[in-house]
Amino acid sequence: MTLERGEQVFLIGGNGSGKSTLARLLSGYTARRAVQLRSMAK
Repeated sequence: MTLERGEQVFLIGGNGSGKSTLARLLSGYTARRAVQLRSMAK
């Protein structure tokens, strides 16, 4: 996924689904260890 300056992304999901964790990982705020990401997009 590539984002250009000024673009916005919305993370949608239920409580406890990892939205905040994903945002921290993508922003570099949280150190990355062994991480596996799955997309449930249709």
